[in-house]
Amino acid sequence: MREAGILEKLSRGLYRLTDLKLGNPDLVVVALKMPQGDICLISALAFHELTTQIPHQVYVALPRGAEPPRLDYPPIRVFWFAGQAFVEGIKKPRSPFPHLIRLPNGR
Repeated sequence: MREAGILEKLSRGLYRLTDLKLGNPDLVVVALKMPQGDICLISALAFHELTTQIPHQVYVALPRGAEPPRLDYPPIRVFWFAGQAFVEGIKKPRSPFPHLIRLPNGR
């Protein structure tokens, strides 16, 4: 299916249909590989179009003590938060996969 152009590889073990348009494929890859994490800081600001900065890495928040997975792509930068700092203001955005990506609500 890859050779026929039906599937496109996003990351190791993750593929998407080439006809399926993902606005933020890097965020989807990170969200699938790091389900306990949240998109944060510059990556969250860029998702909500609240900055002109283009993040060169996907910024991810993890609960204190969590072990980040090793990803070949996309590049990630991990921050650890404890207690209320990790869960405050988190929402699931409207997307084709709302259960996949969690990030600050952009207020």
